[in-house]
Amino acid sequence: MTDEPPRPQWAPRVRMALIKRLYEADAAGLADDDLVNEVGFALLMRCETIYRVTERRCPECGDSLEGAHDEGPRDRTVHCPGCGWTSTWRVYHRSYKGHRIHGGRAYPEFVHYFREFPKCRTRSSKMRAIDRLIHAVHQVGNAGATPAAQNLVYARPGAIKRMLDDLAYGDQTGTDRAGIREDYFRRMEMG
Repeated sequence: MTDEPPRPQWAPRVRMALIKRLYEADAAGLADDDLVNEVGFALLMRCETIYRVTERRCPECGDSLEGAHDEGPRDRTVHCPGCGWTSTWRVYHRSYKGHRIHGGRAYPEFVHYFREFPKCRTRSSKMRAIDRLIHAVHQVGNAGATPAAQNLVYARPGAIKRMLDDLAYGDQTGTDRAGIREDYFRRMEMG
């Protein structure tokens, strides 16, 4: 048995129930700063994780990693010249493979949130930043393929889509609204 370096620890996806609770509190007019901060910072940590993995940044300090590329032997060294963090490509790659930690089509939105949320000082500005991110991944998710929200939210894909639709359209998602929505998404896909 070989001694492998420990796997990097990445921020988990945010629980769907927590996001739903935030939106329900906001809709009810409840000013819950703690809940806004809990959701906002959980999303921030997840977006930072997505940024670091996508850009091959050190899980410890955020500097660029050496040796973190897809070509070459799997047992090669991955090293951070900034802080000295070291692993093997095999261990580093396993740490994020299959955990929905990548940018994909929503990557610009993840980076925008990662850079902008720390600048928010009020509950309302934080809520706007959260809402912008959630709305963006909802739109990207409705463009086909795998929903981008799966990179942020921990739940089954169908449950995430239903929650995002409910947040976007409320309980007014009857057949008339659904038809309008489907027509809108068809037009988006056609360009």
